[in-house]
Amino acid sequence: MQGVSHGKAEDLWAMRIESVYPAGFIPVPYIFIDRYMCAANGEFVKTYLLLLRLAGEEGLTVSLLADRLEQTEKDVRRGLKYWEKEGLLAAEEKDGEIARLLLCYPGEPLPESFRKAEKAGGQAAEAAGKSGELKLSEQQLSAVKPQDAAVAEEPVVRSCSAARLQELRGQEDFGQLLFVVEHYLGRTLSSRDVDVFAYLYDDLGFSGEVLEYLVEYCVDIWEKKDKKKDYTIIRYLEQVALNWHKNGVRTPEEAKRQVKLFEQETLSYREVEKALGLKGRQLTEDERNFFFHWQYEEKLPQELILEACRRTVRRKGAFDQGYMKGILESWQQQGLKTLAEVEEADRRHAAQESAPKKKEKAKEKTAERRVDYDAALRDLFVQSIKYGSEE
Repeated sequence: MQGVSHGKAEDLWAMRIESVYPAGFIPVPYIFIDRYMCAANGEFVKTYLLLLRLAGEEGLTVSLLADRLEQTEKDVRRGLKYWEKEGLLAAEEKDGEIARLLLCYPGEPLPESFRKAEKAGGQAAEAAGKSGELKLSEQQLSAVKPQDAAVAEEPVVRSCSAARLQELRGQEDFGQLLFVVEHYLGRTLSSRDVDVFAYLYDDLGFSGEVLEYLVEYCVDIWEKKDKKKDYTIIRYLEQVALNWHKNGVRTPEEAKRQVKLFEQETLSYREVEKALGLKGRQLTEDERNFFFHWQYEEKLPQELILEACRRTVRRKGAFDQGYMKGILESWQQQGLKTLAEVEEADRRHAAQESAPKKKEKAKEKTAERRVDYDAALRDLFVQSIKYGSEE
């Protein structure tokens, strides 16, 4: 993409930004500030504000946006995708390039023109899927990582209409929930806070009992970390709830099992960090995914994983994921399930390696004895000739 379009050859690459907001000034919706701004990457916020400023202008390109923002085109596209996922932006594409952007109210239906384009795109995708162009094989689907699927399926938090919120406040269960939440947080809930719990209760279908346990659990973690119970704890509550929803949690008992599993995973990661000798840092997300795969998907006992950590550090001096993967795959192929079985396999391997060495040493000693015997015969022969000549 090369700047603003000036000729017919580039007409398809230029985009138009539209907005439902009035022109002549830059209105920033309260909901953007209250719900979205603090949780978003700062570069994404800059992108959104620039889109508001450029609404109504023609001939724009991703390249031009990148220049204005002093970002790469890839960063700009990431920002656009982020706001589209959050429901603040709708995009229309032509030939694989963005042709039109719409800044929209979250949770509100798209204008008729965008709905038609979206429907046409969906029908095209469905037709392509039937013809096999977009259909993934079972092997490809099974190769998708759980965290990737979680991102794709994660629900987008929508604002609750004033009318529906009034209805919810009239329900005893929801009213009791808000009272309990305010008690745990020690403050009055903001409109955004109420909106979040309305979404979790009404849209995701969590019961008041499950959400009360959610608040109790998250507040307990926050107090242990001595953190302020401001908007950040609401964001944390939201993320935990979305994780529970993704994992099918629907009852307090299932929520408690999920918490226990999370605590077990956390404890396992700490043991791994200790075995690796990590100081001053924790496992990265990629490293956590590696150990999660081997312990929870491949079902390898933790004692074997920790032993593989120790052997990797002894051999490599630090964590080497490729080297450790080789160790674990070797043990898995041999069907080793316990540390005792690994140690026994080590002894057998050592014995097999030492056997050829013992045979080689025995051959060397036999050769030495043969050399000594031949030398003795030569000496005896020489001496016999000497004695015969003297007589």
